[in-house]
Amino acid sequence: MKKSMKLKIFHITEYIYVLQVNVWISHPSN
Repeated sequence: MKKSMKLKIFHITEYIYVLQVNVWISHPSN
């Protein structure tokens, strides 16, 4: 169960990272 939770957190982090990268590509700050 603990391992499953860790994997879930990793997938959420990965999803947020990909989302952020897409935002940076769409709206570059520099």
